[in-house]
Amino acid sequence: LATASPDGPVRLWNTDTGDEEVRPLQADFSRTWMMAATFSPDGRWLAVGGAGWEVARCQIFEVATGRLVRNLAGHNTMVQDVAFSRDGRWLATPGYEGTARVWSVNPVAEFLSLEGHDSAVWCVAFSRDGKKIASGSFDLTARVWDADTGAMLETIMVGFPVVSLAFSP
Repeated sequence: LATASPDGPVRLWNTDTGDEEVRPLQADFSRTWMMAATFSPDGRWLAVGGAGWEVARCQIFEVATGRLVRNLAGHNTMVQDVAFSRDGRWLATPGYEGTARVWSVNPVAEFLSLEGHDSAVWCVAFSRDGKKIASGSFDLTARVWDADTGAMLETIMVGFPVVSLAFSP
């Protein structure tokens, strides 16, 4: 189990004993608010998101070793959520600056920048088939994007800030 917390560190826990794992993530989480953590579908990677001292923070770790694989630079404010595609090839991140980004995982590189929201993007999700990405924002909308091209497919007027979303199976 991975937990993210505004007090800083992302921690790994043994769910059989309730003890913190002895293999800590190799990163300095001081002066950091970590807001999101998710494992890749195969369990190899752990993606985390948050904000450091005046900088966005999004990182990918190798779970077996706790080794930091990559800092993802692109967002300039808090990263509130992280989501892997079902096949584990892609990672989506929302940014408080109003964009969502899609990254290839191996090798790690920015693939798409999803722009169109008028306020902070709070959450992201991939459809089960990996063909669509949804983003939710404080601009009172959810948007649906083509995962290959980044083209906006639909804007859904929710009428309230969207802080979580999920595709139906």
